[in-house]
Amino acid sequence: MADDQEIQNGENLAQEEIRVPLISQEKRFNNGDEDQPTKGSNGEDRFMVYLTTFVAICGSFAFGSCAGYSSPTQFAIREDVNLSLVEYSLFGSILTFGAMIGAITSGKIADYIGRKRTMMLSSGFCTAGWLSIYFAQGVILLDIGRFATGYGMGVFSYVVPVFIAEIAPKELRGALTTLNQLMICAGVSVSFIIGTILTWRALALTGIIPCAVLLFGLFIIPESPRWLAKLGNQKEFEASLRRLRGKNADISEEAAEIQDYIDTLEKLPKAKLLDLFQKRYLRSVTIGVGLMVCQQFGGINGICFYTSSIFESSGFPADVGTITYAILQVIITALGAILIDRAGRKPLIVISGTGLVLGCLLTGSSYFLKEHGLALDAAPALAVTGILVYIGAFSVGMGAVPWVVMSEIFPINIKGVAGSLATLVNWFGAWVCSFTFNFLMSWSSYGTFTLYAAINALAIIFVIKVVPETKGRTLEQIQAAINAKLGNQKEFEASLRRLRGKNADISEEAAEIQDYIDTLEKLPKAKLLDLFQKRYLRSVTIGVGLMVCQQFGGINGICFYTSSIFESSGFPADVGTITYAILQVIITALGAILIDRAGRKPLIVISGTGLVLGCLLTGSSYFLKEHGLALDAAPALAVTGILVYIGAFSVGMGAVPWVVMSEIFPINIKGVAGSLATLVNWFGAWVCSFTFNFLMSWSSYGTFTLYAAINALAIIFVIKVVPETKGRTLEQIQAAINSS
Repeated sequence: MADDQEIQNGENLAQEEIRVPLISQEKRFNNGDEDQPTKGSNGEDRFMVYLTTFVAICGSFAFGSCAGYSSPTQFAIREDVNLSLVEYSLFGSILTFGAMIGAITSGKIADYIGRKRTMMLSSGFCTAGWLSIYFAQGVILLDIGRFATGYGMGVFSYVVPVFIAEIAPKELRGALTTLNQLMICAGVSVSFIIGTILTWRALALTGIIPCAVLLFGLFIIPESPRWLAKLGNQKEFEASLRRLRGKNADISEEAAEIQDYIDTLEKLPKAKLLDLFQKRYLRSVTIGVGLMVCQQFGGINGICFYTSSIFESSGFPADVGTITYAILQVIITALGAILIDRAGRKPLIVISGTGLVLGCLLTGSSYFLKEHGLALDAAPALAVTGILVYIGAFSVGMGAVPWVVMSEIFPINIKGVAGSLATLVNWFGAWVCSFTFNFLMSWSSYGTFTLYAAINALAIIFVIKVVPETKGRTLEQIQAAINAKLGNQKEFEASLRRLRGKNADISEEAAEIQDYIDTLEKLPKAKLLDLFQKRYLRSVTIGVGLMVCQQFGGINGICFYTSSIFESSGFPADVGTITYAILQVIITALGAILIDRAGRKPLIVISGTGLVLGCLLTGSSYFLKEHGLALDAAPALAVTGILVYIGAFSVGMGAVPWVVMSEIFPINIKGVAGSLATLVNWFGAWVCSFTFNFLMSWSSYGTFTLYAAINALAIIFVIKVVPETKGRTLEQIQAAINSS
């Protein structure tokens, strides 16, 4: 008990000392424009920061080169070295086993010998590994080399982002740190592209190039000033910081802040692994580790390592597919880096997860059609579309965001050990996925992708239910939000006072928050059957009904088979699909602007009307074509109908049902009711996409007439049943439903 009391006192003392520099920093920002440089940035020369970052991300590029090596080389290595499927699976997956060892040891090594020497060590392992692969004549040297490059990867995965974060000024930290993920993707992509040209041995030699650049650059750039400060090397610390900020920069304020932070860090209790399972840390650990499970077990490493073989086995040219994959990955990762501080972490992962589910279902459908001899011409297009949707979705969110959230979610005194645990889980998942992929594919190719789709669907639910939004919050605000949910009253009030100001009256707001939490705790925990009680029935009918309207109106059938719809109606598929894609983005943005102006209900009604019109126009095109009437007009009707349909869906029916669902359920049933509505939505998506081709073979114009009728019924449902929620609090919405 005495030890526990000392730890608590140490934490309280440390937290009090953390507040002082942060409050001073807030005052500095609040007295002027946030975008203006802070004191100390005048006269800064950014060249050394940019050069240092460039040198460090050569390690990220080396990481990507290791990860992308096995995909374009699988068939050549198996043929040249005569490897069995099991031996090649071990070769592909032992990389991640080495990375796990690297991840476990990287923190201790980086703290002991420094960030620069750790990157040198990692480069040495990668170089030795590539040479071992190059000279290999059998399985032993191949596996040793792959393990060594994996160990280097694991070390790079920790030390590069940590080093960049420690050397970058705060106004550049976010942008420079995201370059780590971008260069990993660039390394993977370059391996994919040049792997279609070079032999597998020559490709191994190219992996040494970024390591050599890194080793040379490390002799030029300074060591992390924060690591030097932690060691107590004051002279070297100040010299390093001055080199990074420029000869004429005023570094006194930043140096003082770093020193205060290091002093505070030293006073915090050293956390051990078992400490992570204490109640106060459990939610943070669940979020951090859970996101790593979601990232890896959704299939990314199996798909990434064996992209070429996936394309080949589905009947699509492997070199074309792999190059397209590589280019798309870099572009979308760059887009994700731009969006992460604008759209937010949580929406980006949810959107990403949705795309992962869609990509898996498309790829699985391709294998299903091929194995059953159905629509053989469509199977390759489905495969390449599915893989590209998958990698695009992963790159925009699930690739980078879990690492960002992990860096934000842990309290400072457990960040090291909790981060090591999360990283270990990540690499373990990567190893499991890459090792089992070939075995799963030999069991059932479409079953493998269906399994990955299910895991990614569960990941979406986990993110919605468990992961908080951290965009625009300080680390202290994030911890305060978690502590408030855990009932930590003292920390909750201290956090709220810091946010509102020292002299602000927080009593009313604190009471409202506490009443809300108390009410939540008193409400009964709802079960699935409780949703059908009379008091909840209208809310559930609205939420689930909107999901039925959204999905059974034909969106996924039309979305999945847009190209074939254009082709079968006589319109150029490429022109129609590009127009479709551009229109969808523009109209969705318009809908986001209008939703809080026009209201939810009018937007869905207008959207539903457009869906009916789009279906009727497209159906008319097929009717005219099948009956030999007005053949010149049929293609124009088809493209007009599809574009009207997707524009109408994007402006309302696409987003508004999710908004209303988030507002309509009472808080005590929100979890189980939201899960039911989401399940119905995905079931509807599957039904629509699965039945579309069968319906089209029955009657093309009849299919669109059926969708028009369903969308007309959806309009009636919305007018009669769905309330307007615009401008109302959640409590007012519930009161309106209960009074009716």
